[in-house]
Amino acid sequence: MAEENNIYIGRQPILDKNYNIVAYELLFRSSEKNYFPGIEDFTATAHVVYSVLSSVNFECLAGSKKLFINFSRDLLVEGIPELLPPSKVVVEILEDVELDKELIDACKSLVMQGYSLALDDFFIKPGIEQLLKISSIIKVDWRATSLDEIKTLLSRLKDFRHLKFLAEKVETLKEVEIAHDLGFDYYQGYFFYKPEVIRSKEASVNRWTYIELLEQLQKPNLDWADLERIISKDAVLSYKLLRFVNSPHIGLRNKISSLKQACIILGIDKIKKWLSMMLLAQATGKKNSIILINAFIRAKFCEGIGHIVYKNEEFPDMLFLTGLLSLLDVIFGSPMEELLDPLHLDSRVSECLLKQKGPLAPFLVMAIAYERGNFDIVNKLAKHFSISSESITNCYLEAIKEAQAILEQNL
Repeated sequence: MAEENNIYIGRQPILDKNYNIVAYELLFRSSEKNYFPGIEDFTATAHVVYSVLSSVNFECLAGSKKLFINFSRDLLVEGIPELLPPSKVVVEILEDVELDKELIDACKSLVMQGYSLALDDFFIKPGIEQLLKISSIIKVDWRATSLDEIKTLLSRLKDFRHLKFLAEKVETLKEVEIAHDLGFDYYQGYFFYKPEVIRSKEASVNRWTYIELLEQLQKPNLDWADLERIISKDAVLSYKLLRFVNSPHIGLRNKISSLKQACIILGIDKIKKWLSMMLLAQATGKKNSIILINAFIRAKFCEGIGHIVYKNEEFPDMLFLTGLLSLLDVIFGSPMEELLDPLHLDSRVSECLLKQKGPLAPFLVMAIAYERGNFDIVNKLAKHFSISSESITNCYLEAIKEAQAILEQNL
């Protein structure tokens, strides 16, 4: 039996100074070692670009935003980026490319056709001025570049006034603030997944969810499926529902394993009263909205993989709830243990969220690894579950598709 070529396609948000998502970097890997056995990286990357063209809808991956895609020297010279629409793609030029006339001519041709160029993991080297003149964005790796080196770099590039600067791999709010003070225009990294980002005591639900709920409340017969669908979009609203269903006057006896179960326990009358009360809250801030979208993607991804691995509905429902609640500590700025304490969750959900253990944990680990582009971990878990990379990628793209519809409502 031939060895499967594992292709994983993911993305990472790129934000502006106001924490708006302006683009995504496309992440892809072909295997644990990032290449197909027996063939060069050029062929592997070209294969992935072809896969994106033939089977992945750009609107699904990026919506109205642009995609940053890395291209090696050979791919640039061969004109591979020209297969992708210039209105949707920013061509990232890797830091180790050989700066000869052939490469420069290829890049000039791309710019003439309307493509934007970004220089990845940038550093000064001989001949780079030719690329600086035609590029739009400079990406600086904050993990590989000291603060003094960054300041020196910005000073040396001050005359290239057309350039925008992107701080890549920023992982703390402090780093983002420093980058902002230095004049960086864009940010990319895991800083939004740290509890230090959000420090408010009360998180709010997004306004579009309220509008949908308000519409449901006007119906004479409340539809359970629509109700669960709307509530499940929002981690904050889901958490508040679970808090309510566990309040003393409800008298809950059973542990909760899904949002549907919580809704049924409450019943139509209590749900209507509770939702009416919740409609008084304010809209979600931009920082929280990005995290909420990511929590929803995790939830749908975990649920999708659960449907492949398990044939019953119980585990996929628990997996959805687990993924949706997995960023509560970031949203509320409080320890996960403190947030889960008032809830009467199924022990398997709590064990996963608090200890990263139990039958649900591998699914959440896979979701987090996928969103961060750690596809070696994804591949190992795929082998553990005996599922194909195609199935995993399809689950991720489907999760993005549903989340994109929420995001395009201007959360």
